[in-house]
Amino acid sequence: MSGPVPLERITEGLRARAAELARHLLPHGHREGPEWREASTRRGGLGDSLAVRIEGPSAGVWLHGSAGAAGDALDLVAYLATGGDKGQAIAWSRRWLGLDGGDPAALGRTRAAIAAPVADTGAEEDAAARRNAAFRLWLEAQESLAGSPVERYLAGRAIDLKRLAFPPGALRFHPRLWNRESQRHWPAMVAAIHDAASGQFLGCHRTWLAVRPDGRVTKAPLDAPKMTLGPSRGGIITICKGYRVDAETGEITKNPPLSRARPGQRVNETEGLEDALSVAVADPTERVACGVALGKMAAIRWPPSVSETVLWQQNDDKPAALDAFRRLVEARRAAGLTVRLARPPDGYKDANEYLQALAAEANGVRAG
Repeated sequence: MSGPVPLERITEGLRARAAELARHLLPHGHREGPEWREASTRRGGLGDSLAVRIEGPSAGVWLHGSAGAAGDALDLVAYLATGGDKGQAIAWSRRWLGLDGGDPAALGRTRAAIAAPVADTGAEEDAAARRNAAFRLWLEAQESLAGSPVERYLAGRAIDLKRLAFPPGALRFHPRLWNRESQRHWPAMVAAIHDAASGQFLGCHRTWLAVRPDGRVTKAPLDAPKMTLGPSRGGIITICKGYRVDAETGEITKNPPLSRARPGQRVNETEGLEDALSVAVADPTERVACGVALGKMAAIRWPPSVSETVLWQQNDDKPAALDAFRRLVEARRAAGLTVRLARPPDGYKDANEYLQALAAEANGVRAG
């Protein structure tokens, strides 16, 4: 094949050969159902928060949760093979697919893959199985956080749950949660992920914890101490519904779910769980939700009751994070929402780091 190759032909070929592409670019990874998941950094990989869909209509779509990066198959080539250069990624893809005429065997594989019917072998069943497994895990976890390692972990991050008028029902404590990377059990914070519009349970977010000899609780010393189980794209973790105070009686009433709320609701959105909790304890009257991962947040679809969103941006100048946040803002505006932006002062990575600094300063003043 000679002459210019349409970009659509290149993306079609990469999508058709997504499984082979993932194995080629991520040789240390392994298959998990319909995904190719990268190995942990301890095993020579980039971390298992990087996963690529390798079958079905969305083949080639990928997410690197810890880096806030996501995209299609061509974006994956740019991300892993050409240092982010899209032009070089196109040239690399033409060669790998055999579309430049230099590798007839590769071209034959590409043509055969494109001609094959799109297979989605058990994708819906697999998603349902993972959702069910996540729900079983959620039911196993303990509702009360009082006195648990979860409460102590959050307190160590300057998050005092007692400042919330109502405990975050999305959070639970699991005393012994298996971790594949370390091949052992750890205590864990488990958070329920729901569809923003329907409220349907999608999956859960897991944060493995380590109880230190001095009593402090931190994230477990793992390459990936945070992972999701079950579908999570477009899902949210509801941290705070906000509340209203009766002017006459002083009674505090929790706001209803967004599906039953009056029009004109405002929601604070963060990409991190600790950030969401930090925003909530700073103003418990506000609605606050965590979007699980920045690269997935543009897929969130809010119900008609939401008219305004406050997007909390981290001070992350990596191109992938900036691009993902730009797409998030565009998605919210395209949905007709009023968008307000918030971020911590320069010098602080995120809302939680700023909260910790304020708490340390306040403790210093009191100690003096």
